[in-house]
Amino acid sequence: MTNQNRCSVPGFDEPPHPVLIRGGRCWIAEAGRPPRFAEALLLREGRIAAVGSDEEVRSHPSAAGAEVVELQGQTVLPGLTDAHAHALYTAQNRNTLDLSDCASLEEALGRIRRAAESAPRDHWIHGTGFNEASWPESRVPTRQDLDPLGISQPVLLTRSCVHVRVGNGEALRQAGLPHGPEATGVLKENDAGPLVHAYNRWVRESGAEEQALEEQLLAWASCGVTEIHTCGAEDVGVSENLLAYQKLRSRGHLPLRVLLYSDQEPSLGMASGFGDPWLRYGGFKFFLDGSLGGRSAALSAPYADDPATCGQLCWEDAPLFKKARELHARGIQLQVHTIGDAALDQMIRLLE
Repeated sequence: MTNQNRCSVPGFDEPPHPVLIRGGRCWIAEAGRPPRFAEALLLREGRIAAVGSDEEVRSHPSAAGAEVVELQGQTVLPGLTDAHAHALYTAQNRNTLDLSDCASLEEALGRIRRAAESAPRDHWIHGTGFNEASWPESRVPTRQDLDPLGISQPVLLTRSCVHVRVGNGEALRQAGLPHGPEATGVLKENDAGPLVHAYNRWVRESGAEEQALEEQLLAWASCGVTEIHTCGAEDVGVSENLLAYQKLRSRGHLPLRVLLYSDQEPSLGMASGFGDPWLRYGGFKFFLDGSLGGRSAALSAPYADDPATCGQLCWEDAPLFKKARELHARGIQLQVHTIGDAALDQMIRLLE
């Protein structure tokens, strides 16, 4: 059994000598054979050179002079791959205002006001994770709730599903959106793009993005995750930044492999798989609808608790089919987000 992905990143490079791991259980799985435990494992130049019984592995030519790691009865598992992550968004949220445990709209507003009081005047206040379904008011905050707080900073609120955003008057102004008295500041799906882009520009200019990303990747690596498929959704504000990963890689600070998807097609002529084993392009992600909690998942019948809406599709059939054909012809793999049954029907039509 051989791992073809060599580790060659400065700072995360393979040791200069073979490593023999023994004295425990090594879980392995190979094509055509049931999963099993082996007694020993031999690593050489970032690859698995041998696996099997202790006697078999010790007799391998590369085992001579190998560093021996005694497991003392512990178990070795293959690294985990998270096939659907939002790495940069999760990293950014390490430094945001957590509203997930707020029991009411009033409590959330109080927390936002206190955060603004201790923040610099040019600092965005980003509250994340709110869920109005658990509040007595049972409604999403609006700009009319935020502006009376007397906060001078831009305020962005992100619902737990990330498909609903709310901005105060200052945030709407900085995003170039209508910010008159009639604007509620509640934006769903692609409509929230300008608001989130304005916030992301500030985050990147503040220089906090790369450090937060590295901390998040290290946190996942500490749990046994060795590769992530991270999905950028720029149009709904869950962005990715390839440059941030490239900078970490160049400094030897990229602790796991990254396969990046995005709802923005590459401007250069590249296909899925472009890159190297540590950082490569995965493909294009379509968002056909939103979320159930945000009432933006596209249903074929009205919501039982909100008969005024069936949600919304993000694409009409004709442009969706045209775009998918073009991307497929370029060798770009497609991911598709669907929640509601009407969106699922549209995806089936697309596949047909």
